[in-house]
Amino acid sequence: MSSSISSSKSFFISFVASFTTACLIFLIGSEIIVRSHVIPTSDYEKIRTSIHSFDRVYVAFADSHGANGLLENRYLRNFSMRGDDLMTISAKAEFVLSYGSPKGVILPADGHQFSNYRLQSNQESLRADLFNDDTHLFAFLRPIYRQYLIEYWRSFLLSLLGIRPMNHRDIKGRIPRITDNLPTIVDEDAKIRVQLHTPIQSFSSTAIASKFEVTIQKILKKNIKLCLVRFPVSSYYRKAASTITSFNETSVYFEGIALENQAQFLDYWSELPDKFFSDPDHLNTDGAKSFTKIVMRDCFGVDI
Repeated sequence: MSSSISSSKSFFISFVASFTTACLIFLIGSEIIVRSHVIPTSDYEKIRTSIHSFDRVYVAFADSHGANGLLENRYLRNFSMRGDDLMTISAKAEFVLSYGSPKGVILPADGHQFSNYRLQSNQESLRADLFNDDTHLFAFLRPIYRQYLIEYWRSFLLSLLGIRPMNHRDIKGRIPRITDNLPTIVDEDAKIRVQLHTPIQSFSSTAIASKFEVTIQKILKKNIKLCLVRFPVSSYYRKAASTITSFNETSVYFEGIALENQAQFLDYWSELPDKFFSDPDHLNTDGAKSFTKIVMRDCFGVDI
């Protein structure tokens, strides 16, 4: 055997060994991070448990706008989750209705639900995991956690260095406000978000719109009070979206659907000042407190 062949063989063995070790570290590390750092504080796990036996008079379904903007209270159970599309929101609402009939339901009336990135998402496996109360051998492989593995690793490694990255949650008692940032930075962020969130043309003829309308009819057939809520956004977001007609068109669509089905349409697009936002389109804790009171009063006539 020549020295070159021997060298190549050694290199190959070393490469395979290194690759295998790296994969094992990533797999085992992912499982440890998810089970020890993510699941204990995961809203998803709480929702996954409570959706099988909700215990409140009113329920809410939305995406991150609802997750950040509505606070649970003795009357309201909030099933909103980051990234939920209208198909998942509709399926969750129908799943809860199969267990009983709350007195009132909140559904989102946000135009970005008809953007390309939402319409192209496939959350079938996520819904299957959410509605199945079985345990899983490997938690990090579950859809809700698998999609954010890189983000979890990044946060974990930064925490080892003593760095806690900023996110939409309040950190060490500080309430994040977009008004604390340079207007030019927030303005650019808003433009990027609006570009991503822009509703497509002919959105009302999509399958997801049809599914949403069927869900609305099922809710109302049970004589449940229904409120379609257009969540508030900052002045930066509104400015970036002001020249895009499809945002207004979706608002008209949701209002029309509410009127047609005798539901209530509540438009809070410009309801709250910028100090109540952590980024261009998500409320901070102060904003959520204020907004929850407004919605509970306007939709259900409840003071909290």
